[in-house]
Amino acid sequence: MPMRPDKSTQPLDWWTAILRSMLHRQPLSGSEAAAILVFVFYIATGLPMPWWATGTVWLALWACVAYVAWHSTVTVKLHWLIKTALCLLTAGLVVLVGQEGVRNQYRQAHPLPAPSTQFAAPSVLLLPASGQLNLYNRGAEDIKMWGDKLAGTDRSMGEPRIIPKDAYYYFLSGQLQAWALSNIGKDGEKLLPFEVYLTDERGQRYTAKFDLLIKVHGGEMTVHTQQLGVTLSDWTKEPSVPDVTLRLVYAKTPALELVNQSDAVARDMKWMVTVWNLDSDSINALPIPTGEFDWLRPHQVSAPLDLFFNPLVEPLLKPGARLVGSASVICPDCSRGHTFIVSIVWGQGGWFGELKNMENGNPLLPKQFTKSGISKYAETLLSAVPQQSRIPIAEP
Repeated sequence: MPMRPDKSTQPLDWWTAILRSMLHRQPLSGSEAAAILVFVFYIATGLPMPWWATGTVWLALWACVAYVAWHSTVTVKLHWLIKTALCLLTAGLVVLVGQEGVRNQYRQAHPLPAPSTQFAAPSVLLLPASGQLNLYNRGAEDIKMWGDKLAGTDRSMGEPRIIPKDAYYYFLSGQLQAWALSNIGKDGEKLLPFEVYLTDERGQRYTAKFDLLIKVHGGEMTVHTQQLGVTLSDWTKEPSVPDVTLRLVYAKTPALELVNQSDAVARDMKWMVTVWNLDSDSINALPIPTGEFDWLRPHQVSAPLDLFFNPLVEPLLKPGARLVGSASVICPDCSRGHTFIVSIVWGQGGWFGELKNMENGNPLLPKQFTKSGISKYAETLLSAVPQQSRIPIAEP
C-alpha cells in the first residue's frame, strides 16, 4: 500500500522545486512566477525595515520580475525585444511604486529641522561724520527709525523715517555740541549712552544701543561711537527709571554703599556725606570729598566707598567723637534723590535714617555756621528721625 505524502512537507517541496528550476534555468510555470513576485512584494511592503533595506528589496523585486520575464513558460517563446521591453516597463513600475515608500522611510529616519520662525535683528552702524552722526542700515531689508534717546534727556519720538537697505539716516550734532560745552566745558570728555528705536518690515520693535564718547578740546567737540548691539524690545512701553539709594556699613569705621533698587541701569551717580564733629572747636564740616560713581546694573550694590580714611579727615577723628550730618545721592535719570540723617560715634557705631519727604537728593546744612548754630542743627537732625526709623550701621 503506497504511503500518502506528508502534507507538512508539500510547501517546502514546492519552494525547493522553484529554486531548482531557477538554478537550472528551467522555465517557471505561471503559478511559480506569481508566487515569487507575491513573496518579494510582501517583504517589500509588509515588513517593517529601515529605508535602505526596503530599497534593496524593491531592487530584488525588479530582478525577480526580470527573471520571470525571461524564464517563465508564459514568456519563454516571446521575442527578446518584447522581453526587454517588459523588463524596462516593470523597472519603471517598481521605481514608481517603491520610491515613495523608501522616501517616506528615509524622511522618518532623517527628519529635516523645523523651519525657524526667528528673524534676524536689524544690522545698523552709527558712525561720526562732519557735523552729524550717520546711522547706516547694513541689514537685508528696509527699517524704520521712530526716535532716539540720549542719556540725561527725554526720548525724542516722532513720525517714522524709512532707512532703505544700504542707506543711512543722519543726526545733526549741533545740539549735542551745545550740551557738551554746557556740561563738559571747553576741555574734558564724557561717555554717554545713546539709544535708537527701530522696527523691521514685519513691525517687530528693536532698540539699537550705542555709547558716545564726547571729547571737548579748546571748545571743539569730537565724538567717538561704540556699538553695543541691537536687542528685541518693546520701546512703546514706559522705560524703567533708575532709583539709587545708599546705606552705611562697618559700625566702627563707616563706609558708604550705593544701592540700585530699580530695574534700570543707573549712571553718573553723585553722592555727598556732610557731617560735623560736635566735639571739635571747628565750625567746618569734615572735608569728605563729594563722590561720583559711573554706573550700576539693576539691583546691584557698589563696593564700600571710603569716607574717613584720607589724610584730610583721619587726623580730625578721635575715639568717641560724635559726628552728625547728612548723606545724599542723586543721578541725572533717577526718579528721585535720597537724603539721610547720619549719627556716628567714632569707633563705636551709629545709625542712619532717610527723610522720606525729601526727594531732591540735596544735603542738609546748618542755617548758621557758628558753634551754637551747629549744635542747634544737630538737635534738629536727631529729632527728625524717629527711633523706629533709625537703621543701625552694621556689617555688609
